[in-house]
Amino acid sequence: MADDVLSRVSQLEKELDISKKELEKRIKHYEAKLATLTVINGALQQENDQLKEEAESYESHGDDSKASRAEQELAELQEEFTKRLGVAEKTAASMKEQVFGLRDEVKVANGRAVEAERRAAEKDVSIKQLQAEGVSLSKKIGELEGFLRKLRADQTSWESERERLNARLQVMEASARSDELNRSADVEGLRHDIEAAKQANTELKEFYTKALTDAQAHEQQELDRLRQQTAAQSAAAQTRLAEQQASYSATISSLRESLASAQEDANRREDKLLKELRELEARCRAAEAAQEEAAARLTESTRPLVRQMESLSLQLNQRDHEADLKQQQLEAQLSKAELEAREAVEERKRAEGLANAAERRVHVAEKAAAAARAEGREAMAKVKELEEKVQTWRRECETALEKAQQANRERDEALGALTVARLAKEEAEKREKTAKLESRLELDEERKALEAERAALNEHRPRGIPLTADTSFSRQGSRDFNGNAVDEPPSPTSSTASDYTSESFGSPNPGLVKQGSRRFSDGLEALGRNLTGGSAAMSERLIAKIRQLQGEMGQLQREVQAMRAARERESEELGKALARANSLEQDAKDSPQLRKEYAELKKRHDMALVIIGERNERAEQLEEDMNDVKALYREQINLLVSQIDPAKWPNGYRICLFCSHCAQIHKRKA
Repeated sequence: MADDVLSRVSQLEKELDISKKELEKRIKHYEAKLATLTVINGALQQENDQLKEEAESYESHGDDSKASRAEQELAELQEEFTKRLGVAEKTAASMKEQVFGLRDEVKVANGRAVEAERRAAEKDVSIKQLQAEGVSLSKKIGELEGFLRKLRADQTSWESERERLNARLQVMEASARSDELNRSADVEGLRHDIEAAKQANTELKEFYTKALTDAQAHEQQELDRLRQQTAAQSAAAQTRLAEQQASYSATISSLRESLASAQEDANRREDKLLKELRELEARCRAAEAAQEEAAARLTESTRPLVRQMESLSLQLNQRDHEADLKQQQLEAQLSKAELEAREAVEERKRAEGLANAAERRVHVAEKAAAAARAEGREAMAKVKELEEKVQTWRRECETALEKAQQANRERDEALGALTVARLAKEEAEKREKTAKLESRLELDEERKALEAERAALNEHRPRGIPLTADTSFSRQGSRDFNGNAVDEPPSPTSSTASDYTSESFGSPNPGLVKQGSRRFSDGLEALGRNLTGGSAAMSERLIAKIRQLQGEMGQLQREVQAMRAARERESEELGKALARANSLEQDAKDSPQLRKEYAELKKRHDMALVIIGERNERAEQLEEDMNDVKALYREQINLLVSQIDPAKWPNGYRICLFCSHCAQIHKRKA
């Protein structure tokens, strides 16, 4: 598109240069014509003065008949010269008007050239802006594709890890059930203890389940906020394409802040979990010490049970070690999932308060859910508005296409009109050439007739009349408009009107100007000979014929000028139609591209939301699996402790080893 615009601008510049050169040539030609007419006017006035002097000499020295004849000739000459002087003045005035009109046309052409250059510069700027926006959009699309690939890779790794953990959990549950069956066959009196331990475990499970529910609600709240915020951002980016760069930069900064806050939250949670693990290890070591003391006090009859418990404790330690490794892996995966799920979350400054007070978190979660619903409604309204705008754009594109087709039809019509004007111009030129040939032939015939009549008049002329007018016209015919002597033309058969018409369409040439002056002088010479010879009818006929030819040539010139003006108007209209067609074609090309980009962004946004939801579900499942493993280990530890020393915890009381109260009781009794 830019190349087409530049080529059109260069073509317009070339056409303007050509028109400027043509106008300058015409101006110079008209100025030369004006100078020639001025010189001819001066020559005619000089001849008039000479004739007046001769008339006065006739009146002073001649008789009455000669004086009356001289007066008659003088009156005729004065009338003829007055007419010719009026024609010359009118021609000079028309020349001046044409010169001024051509100067105005040059100014208008310069203004059009400046306007075309300005429009070309504006189109270049808009093209560069569109190219920059395309580059930025391609970069953003590449970043989103990389992020999606990373999410898919993490998804596959999490699924494989989950399957592996489920398999190991099933194996551990089967081994735990088999151990419980074996111990129930040997120790039936521990049922009450087991029920009490189950009750304690149930309470702990409810506590952790409640904490997990609160955490899930908080995560769901953050996820809803993330979804609504992402939907709002995509809607705003689609409605205001001009502000995409600013919105993306703001989103990136907010994402960085949220990432930093999420990292801080993950670090705090990691520290908390490590602290709990240390407490668990301390309690396990305390339980092992108590187990060793109880084993020392047991009798020989309880040694098989002690050995069995030692083997169980070894297995428990091994399982604890494996559970710690699994827990660390799960915590690492959970932290990664939390970080990736919270990439687009803003302002996490109240995370500590939400973690310490469950009720406050629930209240804030309800408020956030209400706000998220409101934002969702707003986002749906914005999406509807966007859909309406897209439909409006589609209608505008269809209208633009129709206008472009109409502009193409107008351009075809303008081209047809230009073709008709060109044919009319060629026809006018043919008629002009034909008129020139006819005028030349007629002038040749008239000149031959005048020469024959002149020869006859010279034979019958009285001897007492001098040929002053003849000699003056001969002198004037042998000189150019600067007063320099020139040679006679080889074929002086063309008239002044034909020279004027032929030279008005070409470039000014001094030789042609001199030749026209010589031909005009020759015509004046022949006219003077005719007048002095007494053939007034022939001279009037010749003058009438010349005027008729001048009128016809002037009419042809006006028709040619009108055709040129029509051609210029049609070319201007054609240029405007082409500009409108180009702008409409550009709009028609831009609107489908924008719709396509909007559809791609919306599709990627939906895919990102689906992936984030799947990650949250996997994180919740991993947390549930980890809580179940912790509960299973807790039940096994309580069972072992109750078997070691049932006297310390009468009535089936069980130490949970995971709360500070039970740990303090155990320490006092020890």
